[in-house]
Amino acid sequence: MKHLFSFLLLLSISQLLSSQNFDFIWTNTVGCNASGNTLTKTGSNGWNGGAGSENELAANTDGWIEMTVQENTKGKGFGLDISSSHTNYNTIDFAMFFTGSGVLRVYENGSLKSGSNLSSYNVGDVIRVQRSGTTISYQKNGNELFSTTGINANTILYGVASMNQVGATIGSAKASFNVPSTGPTCTDGIQNGDETGIDCGGSCPNACATCSDGIQNGDETGIDCGGSCPNACATCSDGIQNGDETGIDCGGSCPNACGGSGGSTVWTQSGNDIHYSDGKVWIGDVSLDVASTDYNLFVEKGIMTERLKVAIEGSGDWADYVFKNGYQLMSLEEVRTHIAQYGHLPNVPSAEQVANQGIDVSKMFPILLRQIEENKLYLIQMNEQIKALKEENTQLKKQISKKVK
Repeated sequence: MKHLFSFLLLLSISQLLSSQNFDFIWTNTVGCNASGNTLTKTGSNGWNGGAGSENELAANTDGWIEMTVQENTKGKGFGLDISSSHTNYNTIDFAMFFTGSGVLRVYENGSLKSGSNLSSYNVGDVIRVQRSGTTISYQKNGNELFSTTGINANTILYGVASMNQVGATIGSAKASFNVPSTGPTCTDGIQNGDETGIDCGGSCPNACATCSDGIQNGDETGIDCGGSCPNACATCSDGIQNGDETGIDCGGSCPNACGGSGGSTVWTQSGNDIHYSDGKVWIGDVSLDVASTDYNLFVEKGIMTERLKVAIEGSGDWADYVFKNGYQLMSLEEVRTHIAQYGHLPNVPSAEQVANQGIDVSKMFPILLRQIEENKLYLIQMNEQIKALKEENTQLKKQISKKVK
């Protein structure tokens, strides 16, 4: 009897939770390539590559993501975040950070967790980030290394990765997400709970009410309109017009009709701000291959503006590394040889590259700054040499003066 009770209990739990175990389908890849559920950094070194999981961990549910270490000499981050697009470990909400020297650390919202300089890691180790209730735990080979409780981890989360050096990998990424069953369909309307995964228990207290003069806004948000529809959509010849819900007069026509021939729009307005929610925008020749690029806005004949601000990923993308100890400054002889051979400065794209690929301003500014900072180092070296020569010249003059006397 005891075993039968245990079996029935387990069966009830399994009916409430539908476990979804799957390999990662990588999306939003930047500066990396996905092969199956393995991600590999390409392009150039720096925190400029990453991707996210196409599937998400539903809000207020338990689940985990994990990966298998394929190399332990390159920096990368792996964890859970409210967004599926990241290129830097310090922007991931709950991240396991892999140093290039084989050490695991935990970063949450960009901050190193105290006491979380956890462990070494090796090829073949299985690393997991897991949510249980309101607890996020970080594990290696099934053993918990560190956990954080009482944090805001009850939202939808995605598995994400970011990588630094070329060749860094996130190997065999997998996930297991538990999603609660949705509420039943109610006979008196469409229950709000059904749309958010809350079981309404057979009754629909927030069910949509049918109004005689149209579809009432309140019905869509679960508010019973009590038989009247003060915010009802006006009936247009081709459907129920969205504009009526936002206070825009459709003037007798319904270009944005809901349920009519006009369909919905991906443009939304908030005050004086306009937001486009899907796809790319380009102005000019529609035959240009804009869709295959990484850019969301294209203007054929240029943009005129009074101000322009370009965001940089992080301080590591700026060129101040030139002034750090250990930086290898080319000799001027090496620079001259490079110019004679290639016809342009070292570490600067050639005219042919610029003509074929254009200029990414966020990358070109650091390139030019690097040249300026290297030139300062050359001037400092020359100044030291001039000072030494002046001192040597002074000493020689004193020696000659003594001999003449």
